[in-house]
Amino acid sequence: FLNTKDKNVWTSAAIAIINSGGIKTSITPGNITFSDLILTLPFGNTFDVGEIQGKHLKAALEFAAGNENHWGGYNMNLLQVSGLYIIYNVTNPMGSRVESVKVRCRECHVPLYEDLDLEKYYKIVINSFLAGGGEGHLILANNVINRKVGEIDIDVLEKYIKKRSP
Repeated sequence: FLNTKDKNVWTSAAIAIINSGGIKTSITPGNITFSDLILTLPFGNTFDVGEIQGKHLKAALEFAAGNENHWGGYNMNLLQVSGLYIIYNVTNPMGSRVESVKVRCRECHVPLYEDLDLEKYYKIVINSFLAGGGEGHLILANNVINRKVGEIDIDVLEKYIKKRSP
């Protein structure tokens, strides 16, 4: 939910990444209150914008898919993403579980998905928790460059809902 002044792109960032644990509950259909938003995003993270090289993005996705859950549940390090199509094979050894990544094109007139280019830099929205290495995501902390701290997540969500509500 960012504004861009660049007329050559359709969005400021076509990729967004947050940690799974950053979303605490679902919002049910119907009237949405500020309390619903607080219950959903209770941590006060910011939504920041930065750039990451394709090889580091892939490495971060590998890290997210590679952590074993010793309690038999699902892996909490898996990321919540927008603008990425990822195929994982969790039967592969750690470090080779990401089979393919497609990235939403930021420069295309009609957004489409292209193969991840390991050398290209991609603009992303990332929450401050992950950008700071939360949940062990040091690949993101060490490789997101040109980071600009954004607004508090709950404020962004509130504006988004208000803009799209009747």
